[in-house]
Parts: sequence; C-alpha cells; structure tokens
Amino acid sequence: MGRSRTIVSAVASGLGIFALALVTASAPRQSDAHPHVWLDTTFELLVESERVHAARVYWTFDEFFSALMLEDFDKDGDGTLDDGAAALLFEQVLEPLREYSYFTHLHVDGAKVVVEGVEDFDATAEDQRVTFGFTVPLPRAIDPRETLFSIALYDESYYVELYIDEQTPGRVDAAWMQSCAFEAALDKDNPIYFDSFYPLAIYLRCAGT
Repeated sequence: MGRSRTIVSAVASGLGIFALALVTASAPRQSDAHPHVWLDTTFELLVESERVHAARVYWTFDEFFSALMLEDFDKDGDGTLDDGAAALLFEQVLEPLREYSYFTHLHVDGAKVVVEGVEDFDATAEDQRVTFGFTVPLPRAIDPRETLFSIALYDESYYVELYIDEQTPGRVDAAWMQSCAFEAALDKDNPIYFDSFYPLAIYLRCAGT
C-alpha cells in the first residue's frame, strides 16, 4: 500500500494533524526537502542475560505539534494524557507508520532488521510537549561484543526530522558497556530522500566489533 493511501485512510479514521501533514510526503519534491515536524529522540537498549533483545525508543514532539495533539486528545484540558488518549494516539498516529518501520531502522552486522511491530506504547505530556515511548523487539537477542548493532531514527521522506544527541544518544544498563561505546556516524550505505542525505546512525561498538 502506498504512503498516500495509508495516511489518507488514517486521516479518515481520525488520525489528526500529524498524519495530515505526512500526506504531503507521499510525493516529495526536491523543493520540499525540509522538515515540517520535529522530534527530539533517544533510546534505551533492553538487556537480558547480557544480550540486547529490544530497543526502547522515545520521541518528544516539537511545541507546535504537541499543542495540536493536546488539543485533540487531552479532553479535560489538564495538560496530561490518560490511558484512553494514549491508546488513541497509538492507533491513530504511531501504528499507521508500521510500513515505514516507525522511523526506526535497525541493522545487525550490516543486515537490515525488519521491524514488524512495537510493544508497550505510552504517551505522556510534560511542559506542553508530548512524548511517545515504544519498544522495538529484535527477532533474536544479540551480544554486542560479538555482533555489530546499529540504530538510526529518521523519516526517509525527510518531512519529519528526528534529532538525536550524538554525544549521549542512548543508554544501556549492562556490565559489558565498560568496554563498549556508542558511536555516531553517517550511514553511507543507506542514503535517503532521492539519495540526497545520509542519515545518522548510532553504532554500539565493543572490542572486536
């Protein structure tokens, strides 16, 4: 299904202003190569038995789109989002982005990981900015001391800009992090927007990888 059909269908079911803006990205033009929605992002790698099994991703929307979502989904106007609002935001805003990997691009030893779904979604609001949190499971757990893992957060159409702090892009609670570190680098193997840009990828590098 094409991007336009997906987003228009979502709008018809009450998606709201975020997806309405994304309609424009269904047929991007070179002159439109600037974002209209901005997200501050970070992530946490989830570890069990010393192996990474998922990435917990966080998006914090810019003030303008946060205000629009609060207007639509904060029904009592108290500046917060209850469980019902979060469920609607998942259904109407995040889930239509499934076929775009939820703007979350994972690679294991250079091979793309197919993101088939997300888990444990929540939506919160603080200081008039809305934050989404969701977990992206890996198809199999990996040991980063043996396997090179990378995560990149971007919209291929470049209509939405996802900003990540290169110095402190994410976190992971594991003993092996003493010999590992996150490294930010342009992913020159996967250019986006008519091959005009290289997205920023965050690599988890350990001794031996």
